[in-house]
Formats: sequence, C-alpha cells, structure tokens
Amino acid sequence: GKGDGLEGRAPRMSLEGPLKFGDEECVFVEYEPVPWEKTGPLGPDEWRCLFDKDGRLQNFDAIRRRAFYGGFSPAVRREGWKYLLGCYPPGSTRKEREQLLAAKGREYENYRRQWESITLEQEARFSKFRERRHRIEKDVI
Repeated sequence: GKGDGLEGRAPRMSLEGPLKFGDEECVFVEYEPVPWEKTGPLGPDEWRCLFDKDGRLQNFDAIRRRAFYGGFSPAVRREGWKYLLGCYPPGSTRKEREQLLAAKGREYENYRRQWESITLEQEARFSKFRERRHRIEKDVI
C-alpha cells in the first residue's frame, strides 16, 4: 500500500525459498480451478435430465448453481430464466406451466386492449397515462 515502500516492486521468486515481496514472505498454494472454470453453460441434454416424467423440476438449487457458474445455453435460456425470475414455481408440472402461460397471455392481451382503448379525451385527463405512454414510445417504439 501507500507509504510502505513497496510501490512498483515486483515479487522476487527464488528456487531456494518462499516468494519474497519486500520483507513479506508469500506461500504458494496449489492452483484449484474455480467452479465457473469447470462448467460451461447448461445445455438442452442436461436441462432435460433435471425434470421428472411429469415435467417437474427435481432440483431448483441445481439450476441456480449452474446458471451462476456456467449460464444457460441459448436453447435453454428462455425456459431457465422463467424459473430463476419466479415466473414458474419450481414444483410445477409441464401441464401447470402451460396453463400458467396461457393465463398470463390472456392477462397481457386484456392489458393491451385496455391500453389501446383509451381515447384522446381520456388521455388528456389522465396525466400518469400520458407520461407512461410517452416513455414507452420514446424508449421502445
């Protein structure tokens, strides 16, 4: 650190003894790969093995760890993130998830129709809606 007289000095390695850095001795430790160096992204084959015959995820913590250390392959990413973000309950079956997605799709369509049905007169009286529409048009459209 500053003021300790070691600025700009490189460690010296000696074959006879430990590594010296100024007056400090350093100990070499065997290199052990960290988990993210051992694993690549979670792929479709491994993903399928995480589910039982009803499509129920067997080990939520496993996908959390795999996503953290290796990420999801593009083929798995769409479904994997639905679990991580809480869109799918970890214990849900394939059929329950299909029903959930259908219900969410209907809910989205209802919101979209409501959004599109607001008249210019209503918009003029509703400042929060006007502000949100403006942000969406500016950022998304």
